[in-house]
Amino acid sequence: MRNSGFPDEKVSLWMEVEDLVDLKIAALRAHRTQIPPDWSLNNVPDGYQTSLLGREAFVELYPRPE
Repeated sequence: MRNSGFPDEKVSLWMEVEDLVDLKIAALRAHRTQIPPDWSLNNVPDGYQTSLLGREAFVELYPRPE
């Protein structure tokens, strides 16, 4: 697993989003009421945010139409 929460063989697409990490963090902070104060990502040091949040994993839930 590459920090996605799913085994690699179930991930359909990996997307590099390193350029969007600041935007992702800003979006998370904009929705603080939906995130518990003790959420672990609130305490990630600045130097590690990109390595932790800079990649997205997408899993195809339904087969594609033939």
